[in-house]
Amino acid sequence: MKDILVTQPFVMKNKRVLLPTDVRGYHCCGAVFDFESSITMIFDPLQQPKQIEECKNTIKVLFPE
Repeated sequence: MKDILVTQPFVMKNKRVLLPTDVRGYHCCGAVFDFESSITMIFDPLQQPKQIEECKNTIKVLFPE
């Protein structure tokens, strides 16, 4: 495991970036950006469809691409 500079987490030499995300101030979820497969994976500890959608929407606001 290698450390990622906090100032440049999304440089292409990094294979994955984990982003803990706060949803509306009361719920946390996470996103893993996997650059090798070009996939973003969402992890939600509650695993409820509504919470997962809120997490996806929050991440889309932060990273619109």
